[in-house]
Amino acid sequence: MPYFDIQDAGVGDDKLGYGLGVNQCNCPLDQSERQIQFVDNVTKIHGNHSFKFGVDLRLSLIHI
Repeated sequence: MPYFDIQDAGVGDDKLGYGLGVNQCNCPLDQSERQIQFVDNVTKIHGNHSFKFGVDLRLSLIHI
């Protein structure tokens, strides 16, 4: 949404939208993020049967 600055006579002004002075923090952010992910799927077919195994492991590390 673009930034709108609506000036009211004698009442003040309304600020809508997103900009550096409106609804945003322009502060320096010192943050690092690391994600470790392991995904594996195995299918074993034996005769008329199929056996399926799977794993999905995720680890998210955030350092502020």
